[in-house]
Amino acid sequence: MPLVSVVIASYGRAQLVARAVRSVLAQTHANVEVVVSDDASPDDTVAVLSTIRDPRLRVNVQPKNVGVWENWTAALRMARGEYVVFLGDDDHLTPNFVGCHLAVFGRHPDIHAVLCPMEERLLEGGLVQRLPSPFPGDAVAGPTEIVRRLLGGKIYVGAGMFRRDFAVRVWEDTRPEGMVADWGLFMRGSLVQGMRAAACDGCTYLKLVHPKQLSSLPVEVTTLLAELCERMGAIAAGAFPAIASELMAHAAAERITLARHHAAGGAMDRCRRELWLSFSILPAQPMVWSQLVQSYLWPARMIRTSRQQRRGLHGA
Repeated sequence: MPLVSVVIASYGRAQLVARAVRSVLAQTHANVEVVVSDDASPDDTVAVLSTIRDPRLRVNVQPKNVGVWENWTAALRMARGEYVVFLGDDDHLTPNFVGCHLAVFGRHPDIHAVLCPMEERLLEGGLVQRLPSPFPGDAVAGPTEIVRRLLGGKIYVGAGMFRRDFAVRVWEDTRPEGMVADWGLFMRGSLVQGMRAAACDGCTYLKLVHPKQLSSLPVEVTTLLAELCERMGAIAAGAFPAIASELMAHAAAERITLARHHAAGGAMDRCRRELWLSFSILPAQPMVWSQLVQSYLWPARMIRTSRQQRRGLHGA
């Protein structure tokens, strides 16, 4: 049985990361290892993990806080398995997760990744939403289809398994920024390394929805996604021109989302800056412009209202 490494980058979530670890150790495919890299957590994460007496668990403790990407990198470098899974410290896996993915790799020895459905659940246990299998049946998707489904919200970047040598090669090739390191793995893996993937539908990645999760910080995440899409759009223009414009349109849409956020908060200078950036990176395609114009109108009206209010104050 092949060894599968599940890597977890953790910070300040003692009880949640313990649950994540136990979900791995309970896999029906027993030949797994769990590598947790703790980013100098201020809570009792290390003490809680030390109570899990299983030789398949290894814990790395950072002497000081090194940040999200460096912490993930440390965990990945410790992995010894033929395959690797990136598991959020607040998420967990269904018991057949590893076995289901390995079965697909067995049917498709030439693919780099297997992806699966994802469920978002509240801490109390309620279901928020379910993202189904990203590809139909036993189909194999190439780079263009992977990126298109990623941009279309059909793929959750954590829900899957990679060949470790491929994941390490892509991860080390460039430094993804901050909280979108997983997006960087997919985007660069597809556009630069030609990633091919299939899907399994018999297991689930269980994502916890709570106020303190990194993905609930919209301004920071949206900024990083916009910048990542801009960089990948430039790369795609040479190798994958069919999706380069889609990447740039996605980047522009992220900028407009930021503009709406700043307009709602009254930060009109920031709103104008994001709108200017959105239009400066848009490809000159009427279809794209028409898709984004409605998103543009709301912050534009906010800017106009702000100007009118300032004029009224000065007139008084």
